[in-house]
Amino acid sequence: MKSNQPINPVKMLEITKQTMSLSALSHNQIPSEVAKLQNAMPDKDLLARLEGNVEEWNRWRKENAHICVDLSNANLSNANLSNANLSNANLSNANLHSANLSNANLSNANLSKANLRNANLHNANLSNADLSYATLRRVKINEQTQLDRKWQLVWKILNQPVMNLNLKGADLSNANLRSADLINANLSSANLSKAVLIDANFWNANLSGANLSKADLRSVTFIDANLNGANLNGANLGEANLNNANLGEANLNGANLSAIQTLNTNFEGATLTGACILNWNCNSQTILNNVVCEYIYLNYKRQNGKLIYIDRCPYEPNRIFEPGEFIQIFQKIYESFNSTAKMA
Repeated sequence: MKSNQPINPVKMLEITKQTMSLSALSHNQIPSEVAKLQNAMPDKDLLARLEGNVEEWNRWRKENAHICVDLSNANLSNANLSNANLSNANLSNANLHSANLSNANLSNANLSKANLRNANLHNANLSNADLSYATLRRVKINEQTQLDRKWQLVWKILNQPVMNLNLKGADLSNANLRSADLINANLSSANLSKAVLIDANFWNANLSGANLSKADLRSVTFIDANLNGANLNGANLGEANLNNANLGEANLNGANLSAIQTLNTNFEGATLTGACILNWNCNSQTILNNVVCEYIYLNYKRQNGKLIYIDRCPYEPNRIFEPGEFIQIFQKIYESFNSTAKMA
């Protein structure tokens, strides 16, 4: 969409992080987390020891309980780690594809973003383990596998999909549910904040009152879904299909709504302040009555792997929409889209 007025570039504020200098601290003042890191062994030494003999590894761990086991980013695919003591270990971003972890102790381990696809977790202890964003598809577990309820639920959704699943009020925050099949599921009041849901299918699902703030919802199917009152603040819905969906009174502040499908979609009473609405596919049945919107962005750019919204509208940094002005902008977008579609 072209504006009659030049669009000023959006000024991005730089957030300065304050850091604490360890040199200014006495030994007794060093935080416990930092002290643990100072005792960490190099990855290559730990890997060599772990890949050697499990019994010797377990004996070494018992004798060196003070050493922090940092195996982050380690490649342990197809490794035989049966019976290994990996409690409290840092295995974030580790590749454990097809690894044998049967009877392993992974209690309190950090497995965030780890690839566990096809791994064998029979009889393994993962109590209190952090599995945020971990790949749990095709992971093998049994009744003896100790897995916190939250991650049991994530595993079930990915590996035992069931129509009409009742997940009302469930905590699925920070979960990797990419390509999950949640057709007709009841997720009302569920917590899906910061979850990865790329390519998931929520056709006809009930997500009323759900928390989807900052979730990755790219290319998700929301056809006929009920998102009334849902919190989608800061969510990435790029190329999502929202046809016939109900987003009445939903919070879409700061959301990426670029290239979404919104045919016959209900946004009545929703808040859209700070959202990016590049290349909407909408029609005359898209409802925007009583939408609350102070400003929007018409484009975005990528910077250091992050989306940065640009082309603010109104373009003046401190101005907000007058009553009814957003609807006029939307109408222009709709007319522009239809004109382009007819030309194609």
